[in-house]
Amino acid sequence: MDPVHLIEMNQGMMVSGIILALSFIGIFTETLHGFSRVKVAMLGALTMLVVGQSY
Repeated sequence: MDPVHLIEMNQGMMVSGIILALSFIGIFTETLHGFSRVKVAMLGALTMLVVGQSY
């Protein structure tokens, strides 16, 4: 068995990475936009769930 397993980047991984990055940006810039961190995190989780159903 090959000890090195490479994970290929596919479209689903790219979309989930973008959603994760946008969620983190929204959480860390709470003071700029005024939305609570919890609301941004829940929106990111909901978006990940909805998008995950199509991939």
